[in-house]
Amino acid sequence: MASSALQQPILAPQEIRRKPLTWSRIFFRQFLKNKGALFGAIYLIIIFLVAIFAPLIAPFDPLDMHPKDMLQPPNAHYIFGTDHYGRDIFSRIVFGARISLAVGLLANVFSVALGMIIGLTAGFYGGRWDMISMRFMDMIFAFPGILLALSIIGLVGKRSLSWVMIALAIVWIPMYARLIRGSVLSAKESVYVDAARVVGVNNLRIMGRHVLPNVIAPVIVVATLCIGVAIRNAAALSFLGMGAQPPTPEWGLMLFETKQFLRLAPWVTIFPGLAILITVIAFNLLGDGLRTALDPKLKVG
Repeated sequence: MASSALQQPILAPQEIRRKPLTWSRIFFRQFLKNKGALFGAIYLIIIFLVAIFAPLIAPFDPLDMHPKDMLQPPNAHYIFGTDHYGRDIFSRIVFGARISLAVGLLANVFSVALGMIIGLTAGFYGGRWDMISMRFMDMIFAFPGILLALSIIGLVGKRSLSWVMIALAIVWIPMYARLIRGSVLSAKESVYVDAARVVGVNNLRIMGRHVLPNVIAPVIVVATLCIGVAIRNAAALSFLGMGAQPPTPEWGLMLFETKQFLRLAPWVTIFPGLAILITVIAFNLLGDGLRTALDPKLKVG
């Protein structure tokens, strides 16, 4: 007995104290390694706080006009300068963050919800519903996104941010439906799904409890990337006059209203343009970081 006890390996103190690697620990370890994702996350936290506390941060009302101060360059009083109506550009960008983030989030929530229902049921049940729904998704997917959004708004005849969100959501439903369907086709053949069927679990419970949690990771990544795309496309539609209408402090509309003053007062377009650019890049960096952290094939160092 004594000799067998002596033959057992002696564990180092660090091996004894080492905590087991849970899913959350692996995720955060991978995510924190990505400096670009960290920058994107920090910037987006700041911009969300700016949007929430816009009335406390903005020094002026975004709609107030000061004709005597029109086209003022950046200075101590107007840190981003003023536009051709004398409105404070910084205040309009701060309030514009609310609009742009809301458009990006709501458009994606709507498209994810519908795309998830279509893709989950089509992949799980298959058959005629799978063929009909996917062919209809292919028809929508065949149109260029921005052109389809323009067509929807044009057919409705109402130029507003509400219809911009609806149009962008419709554009992305096929992408989410196809993505989820592909993941469901492999997940539904897993052993745990067969086990659930054997014990008599109904299909709705299997889809919600066993299949959906295992296909949600790629949806989160794509949705994060698409929020930035939605902000960019909403700004493009407003620039074309199909989205937000004056005097709404929306970033794309700010570019449209001041484009003729680009040479005379370049700050009127530089700051709204930078707001769009940095926000879209931040969402792309965050999405890339989430993709890396959620990839189960990566090795943990």
